[in-house]
Amino acid sequence: MIVLSTFLRRPLIVDCGVVRDLSKCKPDRSTLLPDPLELGFDFKRRNGTRKALVDKKHPPSNRDLTDHQFMIRIHQLCKTFETALRKIKAVDHVSFEVKPSEVYGLLGPNGAGKTTVIRMILGLLRPDSGYAEIGGINSREAPDDLKRMVGFVSASAGVYQWLSGREMLSFFGDIYGLEETNITNRIDELAGILDLEDFIDQGCATLSTGQKQRLSLARALIHDPPVMMLDEPTLGLDVVGSQVIFNYIDLLKQRGKAIILCTHRLEQAQRVCSRFGLLHQGRKVLEGTLEELRTQTGRADLVEMFVDLIGVEPSQNKPQKQLGMTTGSNS
Repeated sequence: MIVLSTFLRRPLIVDCGVVRDLSKCKPDRSTLLPDPLELGFDFKRRNGTRKALVDKKHPPSNRDLTDHQFMIRIHQLCKTFETALRKIKAVDHVSFEVKPSEVYGLLGPNGAGKTTVIRMILGLLRPDSGYAEIGGINSREAPDDLKRMVGFVSASAGVYQWLSGREMLSFFGDIYGLEETNITNRIDELAGILDLEDFIDQGCATLSTGQKQRLSLARALIHDPPVMMLDEPTLGLDVVGSQVIFNYIDLLKQRGKAIILCTHRLEQAQRVCSRFGLLHQGRKVLEGTLEELRTQTGRADLVEMFVDLIGVEPSQNKPQKQLGMTTGSNS
């Protein structure tokens, strides 16, 4: 596939010999990314109509966050899904709190309810009961204000295939109402920290999975949010790519960010997380620092704790597939 244009109003690509007009393609809603063409974003005149529209609808927040001991407060979240055959209690009265400069590892086997919790915190899914607060903002009362406080990275790297990395980051900087100088400086800073320099001006369609995921992390951080939520941010990455992500999580922690991390890479979680909440069948069954969990369970590491947690004796050949967890480089 050859990208012919990445910044025109009607971007064209050659895919298998067929020229496609992406302006006529439906945007991929699965990535939850806004469509810059629908929003009238002009990549040649970034200070034009779209800039004014952003400033008018979504002015930058000036909320004082210094008085909050807990940047994230989750209280008794519940969510039940109904199927034709039965009701599934996906999340059952889950509560926890995260302080600034703290990485909270929200861990559990596949289907434990981790992603459902994240989606309720972000306001993408309405809880049956309970609520989430970020910096004192209640998810039920002001969901849009809450979203502006958060940077979110999922396992699926959401990038625009027909934009370069720099153009995409500039677009999201505009969405958050940042000034042009701040956007440029922020892109340069993130490019240096996340090793984006070699490919930031390439079309996103040409990037590898690891490069897209690092770019996705930069997108979530462009507005320098006080809270980060990372849902399997290293899924599909090799050891080097994963290490870049986790090194930056360490840096975010040092800079006072409150972070929720969902991951299957337990050896990395043990290194970067300050505290852990272990979910099983929608319930929080264990919580504490690694030393506190060791005292509670009598086990030395997280893998052994999970084996006890779900009551399964892992086989010699495939222990991680039964648990839905991993201690290797891939998950």
